[in-house]
Amino acid sequence: MFSIIKLLITSTLMLIFLFTSLGSAKAISAHGIVPGKDKFKQRLDSIQYLLSVYDTLSPFAEYENAFDRIVDVQSQISDKLIKVLSDPRIVKYNITELFGNTGLMISHSSDERIYFLSLDEKTGGSFRSCITIIHYRLPNGIFQASYFGDGDDDALSTSVYDTPYLLDSISNIYFVSGSVTTCNTCVAAVAITLQLDSAGYTTDVVYAYDGRYYDLLKFDFDTHTKTFTYEYYEPLADDPLYAEDDEQTLHQMRCIGLFAFEQGKFFEKSKCEYWEPREK
Repeated sequence: MFSIIKLLITSTLMLIFLFTSLGSAKAISAHGIVPGKDKFKQRLDSIQYLLSVYDTLSPFAEYENAFDRIVDVQSQISDKLIKVLSDPRIVKYNITELFGNTGLMISHSSDERIYFLSLDEKTGGSFRSCITIIHYRLPNGIFQASYFGDGDDDALSTSVYDTPYLLDSISNIYFVSGSVTTCNTCVAAVAITLQLDSAGYTTDVVYAYDGRYYDLLKFDFDTHTKTFTYEYYEPLADDPLYAEDDEQTLHQMRCIGLFAFEQGKFFEKSKCEYWEPREK
């Protein structure tokens, strides 16, 4: 009798342990977090989990509501990123190491006061737009994050950004350029200055290009001379997407220019436009 009772007790304890373990595993897999951690660390774990889920999603998936699922996970990732990147506790972490292998495209200034984090929107088409979040650290020590561009400019809000360069440490002015693929042979590129102040940041467009990617020859910034140069061909007169009413059919206009950063802003120093015979 004693052996039977002992066996029943042992079996009951094993079942309790099994269900408890399954419950904990379900909690981790369902939310991407481990119960008992502080809320900030839980948010980080949740973002990591959501990014791993997002990596498996495709607009070409055969299951129903594929786009709705993508948009839903996008929204969760963006909202949680903005919260953790606006929390001073983020300073304890290396943002690039934290999210660098998750599908996010990350760039930052050398002083780590500006970060750009971009997520492919997975539109499924030739317009390869991104959701971009800017994280910035103000001179007064406040940490903030928000959607970049706020929809005011398509190129600003959908681009992936290069490394921001500090132009003026006193005025907290940076230069950065970004670009987005707008069709299989099209690109929109933008060069801007970004200035941090006590309330947030302001941007000013230095130059923007929208055309065929093979027509864009140069869109460069020289960190030594603090000059920005561009060079590109205007669209051909018979271009079905970009052409304007132009009688020129045997030539293509070439545009070259240079801006220099002086006294806190960029000034146009040179500009040249001339016709060249179009390539056959």
